[in-house]
Amino acid sequence: MFIHPSFMLFFSFLLFSVIFTISSNSWLFAWIGLEMNLLSFVPIMLKKLNKYSTEVAIKYFLIQTISSIYLLFFLFMKFYLIITLMSVLMLKMGAAPFHQWLPSIVDGLSWPALFILLILQKVNPFILMSFLTKPTEFMYMLQLFIVSSALIGSMGGLNHTSLRKILVFSSISHLSWLLASFLVSNWVWLNYFLIYAFILFSLIFTLHFMEMYSINDLLLKNKTYNSALITLSIMSIGGLPPFSGFVPKFIVMQSLFLNNLYFIMFFLLTSTFVSLFFYARMFLSVLLLKTSVANYSYFYNHKMTIIFMNLSALFFPSIFMMSM
Repeated sequence: MFIHPSFMLFFSFLLFSVIFTISSNSWLFAWIGLEMNLLSFVPIMLKKLNKYSTEVAIKYFLIQTISSIYLLFFLFMKFYLIITLMSVLMLKMGAAPFHQWLPSIVDGLSWPALFILLILQKVNPFILMSFLTKPTEFMYMLQLFIVSSALIGSMGGLNHTSLRKILVFSSISHLSWLLASFLVSNWVWLNYFLIYAFILFSLIFTLHFMEMYSINDLLLKNKTYNSALITLSIMSIGGLPPFSGFVPKFIVMQSLFLNNLYFIMFFLLTSTFVSLFFYARMFLSVLLLKTSVANYSYFYNHKMTIIFMNLSALFFPSIFMMSM
């Protein structure tokens, strides 16, 4: 598929903004990196031209601009409270209870733009979160966001049939695990984030190639090998063993148990069990209903690419982690 040169230009600036933010030595330069990230992603959102694209871009621009204004205001006023800085970063990531803007914009995005929104757009806030000191008020505030993200992320996906909204609420649920890893160490959240990004890429790559956008599309375009790959990806992103999605959750669980954080662990496990319900609604409808074995010649050229992408994301990280 042809990729317009402007997309590569804005995507390069987006990656540069991530590197710029990571390497910044002050909050002012970090703010500049966040603004570069915003201005690079808005044209990528407009790549999918439909009646929702402009509305989605305006919503995202306004939310991110408001959070950046608050961040700059607190910096200029020398108001370095951890709670204010963390609230601004949570708004940028879309963590609950500041998540309302995130599900409202995803239906106007293409699959590549959705992957960038759920993965690359969270790198800068996560890096800045890791730079924050961790006093007692940080821990209490962080636990509030962890519990709310776990509950809302698991419950929000139950009444949606859009695959993009289901993945958004799944991302909010996984965000609670990522925030919980900040309670123990920075190494834990980095491992979780990388493996989750790899698995999500394999799932979105398949859905983008098959042009699936709702649970009904999973049934109407139900092919044997594609259904198997999507099912494996969904079970992996749900955290079922022995897939790779279970490995980062096991690492976080082990770290939380060693630090006696049983209260947080209870909400995380509860949200995972509830999330498995709408994951199961996706892959059981694909596996248990009749599949079609026709029209394989159309997909033959890309068949091995999709299989390699999914299997490498589903099994290779877990094998690597177990061999360490």
